[in-house]
Amino acid sequence: MARAFIERMKFDRRDAFHIGEYIEKLGKEIDDETMDIFVDMVQQCEDITFDHIDLLLDGLTKIGTDFEVFRKLPRLYDIFYCKVDIYQNTLFHHIVAIYSVKEKYKLYIQHFCENKFSMLQIRNMEGHSAIDFASYLGRTECIAIVVCNIKAGSQPILDGILQMATSGLNTLQKQNNTRLINISLPNIAYGKRDDYTNIFQLIGKEPGITSNDDNNEDAGCGVSSSYHSDEDDVYMDRETFVDPINELLSLLLPAELIEILRSVNN
Repeated sequence: MARAFIERMKFDRRDAFHIGEYIEKLGKEIDDETMDIFVDMVQQCEDITFDHIDLLLDGLTKIGTDFEVFRKLPRLYDIFYCKVDIYQNTLFHHIVAIYSVKEKYKLYIQHFCENKFSMLQIRNMEGHSAIDFASYLGRTECIAIVVCNIKAGSQPILDGILQMATSGLNTLQKQNNTRLINISLPNIAYGKRDDYTNIFQLIGKEPGITSNDDNNEDAGCGVSSSYHSDEDDVYMDRETFVDPINELLSLLLPAELIEILRSVNN
């Protein structure tokens, strides 16, 4: 059965959706050995693309409306560690690159942020995660969902968001075709300047505003090309996190997620 699933997916990628539907309907009736073999074969298959994994997830979750299958068959999560293009990007790198195309992508980001946050931190061959992509491309809503789900000791993630968002804004302002990220998709759109400003506000900083650390050194997140990108040089004032983003969060997120975010920062 597992081998038949793979052969169907390789023959016609659209069959990945129907395979996902079939697995979702059977649920626990699929024995663990068959599921383990299927997951292992997907992970090892060199022909698996973003379209395959995207359609499989659509079928498994009824296009983002029901994630119960992952509770019944948690091994399914391992499929989404797969690299899906020549740059070794994952499904989530692609999702944030085309985030605004379909509503289902917000549902996928929310679920995996809440249940498998590590998926968003998988790095491609150039060392960039899906969170890096979202920061660089100005995907404010993605970053808001990420910030809602980060745990204690997450300063390196926040530093990375600041660094990549600043690089993205620099690229946008220069209006050139050179970009820091690579993905097998054409014409990836950058956010607008306000999108980057909103990301800075989400993590407690704004372009051109400085904060003082314990050594009273200037640690602003300016947007000029002279910005310090070394991790040790990046500082974000978490004390200013809540107030600047109340209005933004009320527009982007459900009330229950806002309360979670407030409780984390209190």
